[in-house]
Amino acid sequence: MAGRISSLRLAAAVGLPVSAVGLVIGARWLNAYGAGGVIAGVLGVLMVLAAMAIWVFSPSLSESGVVFFMSAVTLAIALGGAYTGVDKWVLHSRGVRAQCAVLDVDKRVERHTTTDAQGFSSTTTTTSYDHRLDCAGGRPRAMTTSRHIADKGERLTVAYDPDGRVGPSPGGEVSDGGTARWVCGIGLAVTIVLRVGDVLVHRRRRVGWY
Repeated sequence: MAGRISSLRLAAAVGLPVSAVGLVIGARWLNAYGAGGVIAGVLGVLMVLAAMAIWVFSPSLSESGVVFFMSAVTLAIALGGAYTGVDKWVLHSRGVRAQCAVLDVDKRVERHTTTDAQGFSSTTTTTSYDHRLDCAGGRPRAMTTSRHIADKGERLTVAYDPDGRVGPSPGGEVSDGGTARWVCGIGLAVTIVLRVGDVLVHRRRRVGWY
């Protein structure tokens, strides 16, 4: 029985992180290239929520609290890389650049507290900058970034998706998403190594005890 449980934990240690990353990539790809409409939008939201649920509840399959914390961080990095990588590719492949004047900038600070299945709580702080824009051609009208890039009255180049499915980005930050994909891959690999190592170490301890 113990061997069967260990095998299930080992499968989960690999399958759950891979599934979470795959769901995020699938949701963003569907958002960018899908047929659109309400059904596609709802499906994309459900896929992201499923990935978040895997992230929150899979620590219950971890033996060590330290490993859980470290693997949760690396999985969050992988999910962020997956999310960003698809969006960057969309802007790189079909984005349009526009010269824009910054009409106003609002800074937002948000705090999010999450509690996992083991009862551990963590709080993260996110700072965003909302830019109201006046661009040649009328698009885009707004852009949100994670850092301060311009003040009111300044001009900058903005890349935007003509289909309106991906948020705009500063023109100088547009790429094919290669760096984000590397971040995703490394984060996912480290997560799997931590989880698999946790299962194997505790299985060996149980065998030794018996």
